[in-house]
Amino acid sequence: EHAQPAADTTFVKLAVMPLMVWAVGRYVFALDALWHTVATLNAALPAGANVYLVAQLYRTGVGLATNAVVISTGASMFSLSVVLLLLGVQTR
Repeated sequence: EHAQPAADTTFVKLAVMPLMVWAVGRYVFALDALWHTVATLNAALPAGANVYLVAQLYRTGVGLATNAVVISTGASMFSLSVVLLLLGVQTR
């Protein structure tokens, strides 16, 4: 029952949020290239365990939080790769 809302949440977390951070960092704050890359990559990270812990603490949305963490962690392997490519990050 929580799969679709978790997938929607994951899409926002892994696609929309990094795009928003990239745009704000570039056009609003005009960040240095390194800080801009770090902020965008940080926004592209999957939902953390704290989401589950807070849901468990308040006993609400535990199923949604669990599914969002699992789905976003799996999907982040692909989304982080795409973000790294788009940002032009290379190994030295």
